Amino acid sequence: MSMWRNSLLVGGATFLVGSALMQIGDNPKGEIGWWPYVGTFISGALGFMLVANPHTPKMFELNAEGPTDDELESWSERQDDGSMLVTIDEDGDSHTELTYDEEGDLTDLKRFMAELFEAEKKHRRRTTFAWTRGMEEGFVGDDGKVNHEEKYGYSHPYNFSSYTIPDYAYHIDNLPEGYHLHLWKPQSKKRNWTMYYKSPNSDVWKRIRNRKKRMMKEVALDLYNTDIAKPAEYDLSPIERMMLQQGMKLDTGLITRSEIENAQGRGEIKIIWYYSPPNTEPKPFCQTIDARTGVLSYVFNGEMPKELRNFWRGMRFLGFEKAGSVRSVNRYNTDRKQWVASHPAWFRNLCAQGITKIHITQEGHDYKINDRAFMRFNNITNPSRGFQIRDTDGGWIVPRQSTQRKMLEQARDDEWEMRSKFKQILDSNVKKEDWTPSSSQIAARVFYQCVRKYNPQDDPRWHTSFTHSKLADLHYGFVEKGHPAEDILTKTGEYMARRFKKK
Repeated sequence: MSMWRNSLLVGGATFLVGSALMQIGDNPKGEIGWWPYVGTFISGALGFMLVANPHTPKMFELNAEGPTDDELESWSERQDDGSMLVTIDEDGDSHTELTYDEEGDLTDLKRFMAELFEAEKKHRRRTTFAWTRGMEEGFVGDDGKVNHEEKYGYSHPYNFSSYTIPDYAYHIDNLPEGYHLHLWKPQSKKRNWTMYYKSPNSDVWKRIRNRKKRMMKEVALDLYNTDIAKPAEYDLSPIERMMLQQGMKLDTGLITRSEIENAQGRGEIKIIWYYSPPNTEPKPFCQTIDARTGVLSYVFNGEMPKELRNFWRGMRFLGFEKAGSVRSVNRYNTDRKQWVASHPAWFRNLCAQGITKIHITQEGHDYKINDRAFMRFNNITNPSRGFQIRDTDGGWIVPRQSTQRKMLEQARDDEWEMRSKFKQILDSNVKKEDWTPSSSQIAARVFYQCVRKYNPQDDPRWHTSFTHSKLADLHYGFVEKGHPAEDILTKTGEYMARRFKKK
């Protein structure tokens, strides 16, 4: 709305300036008429709108010849709502889409670069990444059919000879050389759509199936973006580059990363970290589909190399935002030992001791460490009612009342101090004795004190669980994202990581 308002203001200003200039001219007012005034207003408003519109192309060719009527007819497409979509290609590098309403007024203008493939929420509007009916050129045999086993390396999805006819096929055209995306329509709604994908980075086709066609576009877009984002080269030091040129083998691998903006058309940023074993091409190591969610996945195919283990610990316990940044990756490639040494003591010991899991969860009234209950509150919503600690025999013991009271008072004091320090207590007139803290925060702080007092990381019932699981199975750090007491529980995990010692 602000753009339209500004357009009217600029149009009005242009109208006033034009009117003043016309009054100064030789012709009397009555001979001029109103059309020059109206034209001045419209030209000023449209000029501002085109310049301010973010979809307006940044460059105009003033001496370019306009399209002919035949060209416009061939480029246009009537939409379901009566509007007309016109697509204009510009030397294969980009194309512009113009949308006109039923009255012939321009309602939208959008430009796509050849390198940009973005899924649209409005399916009626075509983009550069859209399914085209029929089969890609070069895949149909002389008999007018497609031999699935010969072209894709897979047998027919269904036992129907008619399924080989291109009438059941779709493809995405204008992909770079070596990329192919084909989609086959099922014979009935109860069956799956079948998609085949081929890139120059692989010798085989990938086959994906799904019940819904619209899901296939998202999968296709993700496959393509992930594949083209793969680093073709990675940075080498001058010494490493000289060693490769002389035919010598490198004894260490490298980590590289790539980011894909708007990977699935929803504004997300997909990050992929690659591992390049010595003298080999990069392979996906881990990834996050959407950096905003904080969800990280281990995708390396095969046993985790030793030189990646501490980096993976960092990704999990330090967070991929810190450990997986461009700067952190470069420092890890330069000197892995120094990279570990530059982090806090708890992380250095975590790497030195070979810890593969320290995970804290709160389920019901229980606090668990590595899926085993360590502490139980009588009422988690009211920690002042007391708590119990797991006994060595598997039962529960109740600490002395004085111990429980001191821990609760200390938790309350720590919570008040923290909230006062960060100005999280909104009412400045409230007194500490009249203040009601969050029960989840108090419970977490009492749990932290109990861990420091009873040291479960030294207890045989928990000690072995710190190192006996596979590092590749490490799905979380100390605590899952979003826990109401995430900071306190993370601090608790850091304490156990710092104090843990192998038996």
